[in-house]
Formats: sequence, C-alpha cells, structure tokens
Amino acid sequence: MPTDRRRRIVAIAPDRHEAIAGWLAPGAAAWRRVLTPLTPAQRDLFVETLRAYEAAVAEERGR
Repeated sequence: MPTDRRRRIVAIAPDRHEAIAGWLAPGAAAWRRVLTPLTPAQRDLFVETLRAYEAAVAEERGR
C-alpha cells in the first residue's frame, strides 16, 4: 500500500554473509567505478532518473 511507510529490517544469517557479499561485490564495484567520475549534479540526475523509472514501472504494474 503506497501510504504504508513502515520499513522492515532484514538480517542475513551469519553463515551466509560471505556468499551474499561475494554475489553483490561485482555489482557494487561496477557502480562505484561508473559513478565516481560523475559530478554531484550528474549523480543526482542519475538517481532522479532511476526513481522516475521505478515510479513508472510501479504505475505500469498498477494498470
């Protein structure tokens, strides 16, 4: 529900931490590599664009 602003905190089981970190690491490194050279304004535009995209996808799913 869009008006429900509660958050859930999820913990990863300690014995799965290494596997999850290994799975996420390449993506995190790639994001750092491509975002680091951007100016703060360019990063802001990128984030705003991703948010707009997510909103549009949610809208499409609601149709």
